Amino acid sequence: MRKRLINVRNCIICMFLLNPFLNGNATAQNLSNKNSRHPQQKGSWTVLSDPFGANVFVENDGQFNTWAKTPSAIKYAINSGSGIFFTQHGVTFKLNEVINFSKEEFEKIEHGEKPKSQAKTFYVNMNWKGCNPNAIMEVSEQSEGYYTFGEKGYENVKAKGYKKLTYKNLYPGIDVEYIIPEKGGIKYSLIVQHGADLSLVKMNYTGDVEKIKTDNEGNIIIKTEAGDITDHAPQSYYKDSRATVPSFFELKENTVSFKIPSANNQQLTTNNQQLTLIIDPWTIGPFGGANIALNVDYDDFGNVFVSGYRPGPHRIAKYTSAGTLVYSYTTAATWEHTPVNHFYSRPTILRHSGTVIKGEGLHFDGPANLQTLKLNAAGTMSGPYALIAGNNEMWNMFYNNCTNRLYGFGGGNMEATNCQILDTTITAIQKKNINTNAQKDNDISDVVQDVNGDAYLLLTCMINASFDNKLMKSLAPNYNAPETWIVPTGYTAFNNIETKFLNTIEGVALASGCKFNALAVNKDYLFSYDGKTVKAWRKTDGAALGSVVADASYNALERMGIDADECNNVYVGGKNKVHVYNFDGSTFTTVSTITTGISGEVYDVRLDQSLSRLIVGGNGFLTVANAIVCEQLVVNNTISGTCTNATACVEVLSGGTPPYSYIWNTGATTSCIFNVPSGIYTVTITDNSCIKYKHIDTLTITGGSVIISAV
Repeated sequence: MRKRLINVRNCIICMFLLNPFLNGNATAQNLSNKNSRHPQQKGSWTVLSDPFGANVFVENDGQFNTWAKTPSAIKYAINSGSGIFFTQHGVTFKLNEVINFSKEEFEKIEHGEKPKSQAKTFYVNMNWKGCNPNAIMEVSEQSEGYYTFGEKGYENVKAKGYKKLTYKNLYPGIDVEYIIPEKGGIKYSLIVQHGADLSLVKMNYTGDVEKIKTDNEGNIIIKTEAGDITDHAPQSYYKDSRATVPSFFELKENTVSFKIPSANNQQLTTNNQQLTLIIDPWTIGPFGGANIALNVDYDDFGNVFVSGYRPGPHRIAKYTSAGTLVYSYTTAATWEHTPVNHFYSRPTILRHSGTVIKGEGLHFDGPANLQTLKLNAAGTMSGPYALIAGNNEMWNMFYNNCTNRLYGFGGGNMEATNCQILDTTITAIQKKNINTNAQKDNDISDVVQDVNGDAYLLLTCMINASFDNKLMKSLAPNYNAPETWIVPTGYTAFNNIETKFLNTIEGVALASGCKFNALAVNKDYLFSYDGKTVKAWRKTDGAALGSVVADASYNALERMGIDADECNNVYVGGKNKVHVYNFDGSTFTTVSTITTGISGEVYDVRLDQSLSRLIVGGNGFLTVANAIVCEQLVVNNTISGTCTNATACVEVLSGGTPPYSYIWNTGATTSCIFNVPSGIYTVTITDNSCIKYKHIDTLTITGGSVIISAV
C-alpha cells in the first residue's frame, strides 16, 4: 500500500492521480466486432483476429516489388499472410507450400545438412480480361498507424493502409470493390449500374494453376500444388431494395464470367428508379494470415509491442497505451534463409527508448553470419542488418542496464559458444560459452535476468544429457563459466525443446520452439512453466520449493507465458484465460483468473508492474488487462506551501535498488521541486537495478479544498 503524507496550508488541493490500473480481477465480456479494439475495464483493451493490423490494403512504395511475380506493377498488397497483390489489371495470389519435416530431418537441417525437400512458392494470376486499362484504383477508409518494412532500399517507407479498394469504371458502368472480411479470405463486389453490360466482365486465370472446375454448389475451385483457391458462388441483390437476384458463375476453360437468368438479365426500372445490381462473391484459399501473437512486451512510455506471424515474414507491431496502432513492421521477404519460416529470436525492447532488436533464431543458409535488425521508436530500421559471427542460433536477448549491453543467447551446431555480447548498435563485442559444456548444440532456449543482472537459463542439448532440460544460473556482469548452479527442470516436455512448441501452434511436424516464455524471476524466486505445471525455485541454489498444476486437462506446450511481480503473484497462460497464483515460499494459492479479451490459447504474458497491467498475446489476439497492484517502489508524497508557492516532494520508503533518480515534467532531477505555482506535476522515479524499476506520480495543485483520489 502506498503511504501518503499531505500537509496543506492556506488554499491547496493536493490530488494524487495514481496508477490508472486498479486492482481487480478481469471478467469475461461479450465481444462482438472481432477485428477491432475492445475496451474492457479502464486502461484495458483487446485486438482480436488481426493483432498486427495486417488485414488492410497497403500502398506499394516499392517495398513489394520483389515480393511476387506479377504480370504488371503492384499497386497495393495485403501482406497479412503469403500475400495478395493488386495490379492495374487484376490480382496475384502468392501461395507458399508448407513442408512438414520430421524430427530426424530437422536435426539434420540444424546440423547444416541441406533438406531434401525445398519449400516452393506458387503464383495464381487473375486478370480482368478486356478491362479498362485506365480504370482508377481508389482506396478509402484509411486504417490507423502506418506500415514499415525491411526491404533493402525501402527501410524508411511509412506506407498507409486502407480497408477498401475500388476499381472505378473497370468496365463501362461497372466498378469492382474489394474488402477484407472478418471471416477470412477476400471479398469483392461488382457494382453494376443500370444499362451496363455484365457479359463484358471476365476473370482469366493463369500461372501455377493445375485445374479450374465448378463444384456442386456453384463455386469455382482453382487447384494448385499449394492448395485450392475457392471463389464462392456470388450472392446478388439490388442495392436500394436489397431484393435478391439469382446469379451464378460460368466457366469456359480458364475464364470465369457472371450470368443472370434470362428473366432477370436486364436492369429493371421500378417507379422510374434506375436500379444498381450488386454481385458479391467471396474468395478463400491457403493465403495464411498474421494472427499469431507469439511474443509481447512494453516500453517505459506505456507502448505495447507484439511480434509473430502465420505464415510468412515475421511481424512486429507497436500500440499506444490506449490500444491505437502506431506501426506494423514486416521483415524483408528474403531475410529468412530457411525452408520453414519460424526461425526468429524473441524480440528485445530497449524500454528507455522504445527500440526493438531482433535476430535470427536459427541460421544455416545464406550469409555466413547470424543477421540482426534494429527498429527505432518510429518502427523504421536503423541501418542495415547486422551480421554476427560465431554460434548460429540466437533465441533470446536481454538488455542489462548496469552494463549497457545486449546479451543474445542461443547455441548451434557450429561451436560450443552460446552467448553473444553486443552494444546497442548491435555490433558484436564478444562471443562466449557461459557454462562448462564444451560440446556443440549447447543451446539456451529461454533466459531471464533479475534486479542484479544475474541470468537464469533453460538449457537444451541434444548430444549431452548433462546439459539437456536443465535450469542454470549465471552471475552478472560477466556471465562466465562455471555455472553457479545447474539442476534438472523435472519437465518431460523440455527434453530437446527445440522441436516441440511451435508444432502445436502451427499444426506442422516441425518448428523451432526456442522463443517461448517459460521463465520468470523476481527478487525472491525463480518460476518456471511448461504450459501445464508452474514451479518455484530458490535463486541461491536452484532448490525446488513448490509447484501447482494450472489445469489437469492441459497438455504441456499447447500454451505458454509466465511472469511474476515483487509480491510473488505469478501469472501463467492458459486456454481462454490467464491463471493467477500467489506463492508463499512453499505453496501456490489460486488468486483469480483473467479472462477479459482472451479468445484462445495464450502464448505469452508480460507484466508491466509500474502500470499494474498484464499484456497477453496468443492465438489470434492481443489484450491488455488489469493486474494486481504491487508496488515495486513504495513512495511517500509530501506537498506544502501556498497555491502560488508550493513545494512537492517524493520519498522512496522501500523497494528497488538505491540510489534513485528523479525526473519531473519541469525538468528538475531532485526528489523535491520548490516554489512552484498551481498546476499538474509528474515525477518519474527510477531505481538503480539492472532492470530499472520505475514509479510515476502525478500531483495536481490548485485552489480550494483538499481532494485525494486514485484514478
